[in-house]
Amino acid sequence: MSQQINLLPKPPKKSLLSAPNALLCLLACGALLGFQGWSGSQAVEAARLADQRSAQELGTRQQMLQALQKKLGESDQPHDIGAQIAALEPQTRVSRDLLERLKSGELGSLNGYAGQLTEFASLPQRGVWVTMVTVSNAGRTLRIEGRALRKEQILPYAALMNGAMDKYGIALTNIEIAPLRQTVDEDESVTPVWTFKLY
Repeated sequence: MSQQINLLPKPPKKSLLSAPNALLCLLACGALLGFQGWSGSQAVEAARLADQRSAQELGTRQQMLQALQKKLGESDQPHDIGAQIAALEPQTRVSRDLLERLKSGELGSLNGYAGQLTEFASLPQRGVWVTMVTVSNAGRTLRIEGRALRKEQILPYAALMNGAMDKYGIALTNIEIAPLRQTVDEDESVTPVWTFKLY
């Protein structure tokens, strides 16, 4: 039986903590830390931008909500009657102004002028004829223009008209009477016609 014996010396073991290995480890760790730092700063920047976008979007939505609440007349407290009344106040003011303008006759009459015109049409017109009637000031002002064969017929007609229109608050206080101008071709012996205006 033979046995082999190795007489060569064993080569020395390489140490793991050699200078080149330590330098490589340090470089790898530094590169890893640098990459992590860069990656972290990118994540922080992305988070900061997302936060800015969220804040802007939140601000925009809050402005839209406030505008909608103002439009609907709501307040932060939906059961606050005082705030709801205060929100409706501008609409009420406009409605009151419109109603006052209607009552004053600035925008016409709510009931029309049928009563005044019916009363006017039912009056007898002996010796006079009307050429124009104007009702204004919400039915409280009347202007009549016409003609008459004799000027003595105009004043009784005006008195009759005043009596009939009194219930509408109309008073004809002015009167203008003038002879109708004759043309050059007309015979001067023709009975003159008188024009009148009552207002």
